[in-house]
Amino acid sequence: MSGNLEKTFPPSLLSKVIYADLILVSEWQSEVALRSRSIETHQNSTKYAVIRVLSREGWGIATTNKLDIESLKKAAEKAYRTSKTATIPLEKKWETPIQLAPTKQVKGTYKHPERITPENVSEEDLTDFLLKLKALQIDTLGPRYGWCEAIITYRKIKKQIITCEGTNVTEEKPLTDLVLYTVAKGPYGKLSTASMIEGGTGGYELILGEKIKKEAVKIAERAKMLTQARLLNPMWRGRKLPVILDGESAGALIHEAIGHMLEADRLIETKTNIHMLIGSKIGSEELTVIDNPRMLGGYGSYIVDDEGVIGERKTLVENGIVVNLFHTRWTAAIANEEPNGSARGLTYVPRSLMSNIYAKPSDWKFKEMTEDIKIGFYLEGLIKAELRGDDVIIEPEIAYLIEQGEIKVPVKEIKIAGKVKKVLQRIEGIGRNITFKPGLEKGNPISSGAPYMKISNVHILN
Repeated sequence: MSGNLEKTFPPSLLSKVIYADLILVSEWQSEVALRSRSIETHQNSTKYAVIRVLSREGWGIATTNKLDIESLKKAAEKAYRTSKTATIPLEKKWETPIQLAPTKQVKGTYKHPERITPENVSEEDLTDFLLKLKALQIDTLGPRYGWCEAIITYRKIKKQIITCEGTNVTEEKPLTDLVLYTVAKGPYGKLSTASMIEGGTGGYELILGEKIKKEAVKIAERAKMLTQARLLNPMWRGRKLPVILDGESAGALIHEAIGHMLEADRLIETKTNIHMLIGSKIGSEELTVIDNPRMLGGYGSYIVDDEGVIGERKTLVENGIVVNLFHTRWTAAIANEEPNGSARGLTYVPRSLMSNIYAKPSDWKFKEMTEDIKIGFYLEGLIKAELRGDDVIIEPEIAYLIEQGEIKVPVKEIKIAGKVKKVLQRIEGIGRNITFKPGLEKGNPISSGAPYMKISNVHILN
């Protein structure tokens, strides 16, 4: 297939550009879904090519599902023409010659391991497992059971990146996940919903088993507890109180407050001095944050990023101090750094992005976190986490009042908020065991993880 590059990009075209690549993608997906009134199975597959060209004026990107040489050649010509139509040439926009940081050629084929594949498990087996999860919800909730939905998705993605610089690398990645929503009926017909998502890089072994059943029971118990939960007492609204985040909500904090803040392209586009950021203190000494695309089984794991650069494990924050950023080849060139395998995105300009990001565990026990809290909250699960300017906002599925060191009544419709740096600098304790949750960021698989995390004095909202 490497010969396709020369045929797709003739020398006359390559001589006019800074960089060009051809990416061939094939994807097969299978889904089994248990709905409230149906069981559904779906399968689909797709193959397409992406051609990216970087000229002095900008990027041009063309996608086609026609993979013959003539169609690829036409797509390459289209990508080149598109690159020349940038409103403001990149060199003028950034006041610097456009270049990509050099990187090593990567060649070969890499396959992520999986034990249980679609070839050795049937749709009937998967449906039976989902029905068992439903039975657990019914048993746990009893008369409060409303309904549940559970979806198992398996994807096999094969990606080949061929560049004008000699890289020709293929990566095959299986992705499996399970999503469960449970609805419980409360007094006066009010409904409460709890949810979970589990998954990673690998086969069905990631979601078939006793661990998932135990998690499903916890979700049913949370839904039941939500039917009993109180609204936030107005006397706590707007106050600054200590909180403890569970692994899911703490992972979301790390994702938003660290992951997005250290994307080099975002920093450059907002004219932030990235050299001043390195070495600055943004969190407490308790906080060390790592991103690792080479993590075995991580939902965001990969061998090479979407520029064909080997993914690297990197410490982003060490003892509260920024030591690294997420770089593409373009941002690495501007920062005079080496690319670190953080480029994500095929059908658009590669963006610097997290893979599997997590807070490093410490040695705190949960009881040690709660014992000196006179009034505070424990947050569990996640509805939403977001950045609004310099503020980070976390909305859990449920919270519990902590009073004199003891977990008390459940509370619903609560949020915490604060300036990003202040929240990170007020982290007092981090637990021992990480919880990872899969997700998508700009369409790219990622995961976020953290142990329990204690934070002093954040705003309590509803």
